[in-house]
Amino acid sequence: MNILGMGPLELVVILALALVVFGPEKLPEIAQQVGKAIREIRRVTSDVTDEIQKNIEPERPTIRPPADSIVRPNPEASATPIQPSAQKEKVIEPPY
Repeated sequence: MNILGMGPLELVVILALALVVFGPEKLPEIAQQVGKAIREIRRVTSDVTDEIQKNIEPERPTIRPPADSIVRPNPEASATPIQPSAQKEKVIEPPY
């Protein structure tokens, strides 16, 4: 478990030093401020990353087919069923 490149022993030493220097009354307030600062830094870096990605990737235009090329079903053709005798079966023979 490495947090910011430090192992658990280094983190314990830093917390013990902070407890001695600041005292038990101020330590929760300082931890809260550090947490807010880290949260703000993450938010800002996320916003910057999103902005960079948006500017790097070219905008892809939405391609829509022209209205003339849209095939609409013929209501008269779908109303008449296809007769089985009118259908031709295609026989596929092997090449050998």
